[in-house]
Amino acid sequence: TTEPTNQPSGVIQLGNGVMFLPAEGWEVQEQAASAVSVGNGEAVVVTRVVQQKKTTNPGQLCDAFNRQTLADAPGAKFGEPKDQEISLKNLGLASCPAAFVSSSNGKSQEMLVVTFAAVRNTDGLSTLTTMLFTKNTSDATFSDIDQMLGVVLTTQSAG
Repeated sequence: TTEPTNQPSGVIQLGNGVMFLPAEGWEVQEQAASAVSVGNGEAVVVTRVVQQKKTTNPGQLCDAFNRQTLADAPGAKFGEPKDQEISLKNLGLASCPAAFVSSSNGKSQEMLVVTFAAVRNTDGLSTLTTMLFTKNTSDATFSDIDQMLGVVLTTQSAG
């Protein structure tokens, strides 16, 4: 039998050619047609595909998204959006930091959030990749996140 596609196993299609490939040791927590959430016990990554105007500013998109997502989060704080250099054609990329206080079992800890917003300037197809982590999250986890974000952006750019 021939395989219909030559994609690596585990690739998740988020629509419009955007793909997500969970790093080794990361489990899919939730999946929808245009969104996926994965975690490894130390951090969570959520990627969404959304349609925007092609003139959308990635920094504004990213900041608005964080503020909307964390509207009800206790102690939410927001940092300035930062444009990110990227070597992929057709994409504008920005990141926005945020933080909030998470409480479970009577313990509180600060959760750190960074959202990367990428807007494809040919048609406005956009991705929002949010990572949630703590100050104790390991370098290996960040390396995995970089890898996963790279797949999203590369496939978004190529689409």
